[in-house]
Amino acid sequence: MPDPVSIRERCLAAVATILAGVAEDEGAKFLRNPDFQLSRADAPVIVMMDGDERAEDDETGLLSVVIDVAVGLLIAFRSHAEVGPGLSEWRAKVRLAMAADPSLGGIARHVRYVEASGVDVPDQPGGKPLAGLVLGFEIETQEAEHDPYAQ
Repeated sequence: MPDPVSIRERCLAAVATILAGVAEDEGAKFLRNPDFQLSRADAPVIVMMDGDERAEDDETGLLSVVIDVAVGLLIAFRSHAEVGPGLSEWRAKVRLAMAADPSLGGIARHVRYVEASGVDVPDQPGGKPLAGLVLGFEIETQEAEHDPYAQ
């Protein structure tokens, strides 16, 4: 019998599946929590970083848990003129995919988009412009107060 999977990991795995689908549709790589620094050769790539979590007892025997997820984009463009519009489109595609099933198949209360911030990527002489963006999401779910495997 397989080991049980925590509610947290079920939520994060669902997000990873969504982002891997966006990457596949866009001809990009998808990485979850890579243990190496990305380089120009990795672009285009969508990177998911598991984040911290916060929990509050809702006095019903359940914990309301909010899990932070950072989604990084590293994209090469043909010209500097394409960077702004191109990043806007990548951002929109990721947000749309994440909003398509805000309950992540019934394991989350909702997924909330909370922020986006640019990443400073130095130009390489003679190379294509490279741009980065990090999107922040929060996943709100519930766990049994003393059992992170049960809802």
